[in-house]
Amino acid sequence: MFTLVSGPFFPHLESALVETIQQIKSDDARAPLAILVPSESLRRRLQWLLCAEHSCALFDLHVLTFHQFALHLHAERAALGLPEAGKSPFELVGDFFYEYLLAVLFEKGGQ
Repeated sequence: MFTLVSGPFFPHLESALVETIQQIKSDDARAPLAILVPSESLRRRLQWLLCAEHSCALFDLHVLTFHQFALHLHAERAALGLPEAGKSPFELVGDFFYEYLLAVLFEKGGQ
């Protein structure tokens, strides 16, 4: 199931997200759920919102950045032994490298 919720960021989207998760988890507490977010800071904010502010259980709930999601898909594909679709010269790297690269780019001011 794919659900897209849009609207003003705060507090409407946060409230809608909490309500949606509580509804899904009330039907089946073991239902796997993935939430994709564009940044690490937003990922941490949503985990804090759900866990600390709303006491939601995070069992089998994954909050991933787009980059983390790509790494998971790549790892699953490798684990299944699926052939690579056209070998790419690019390599997926871990979160540490990605965060370091962003820090360096921000220090240089995009120059």
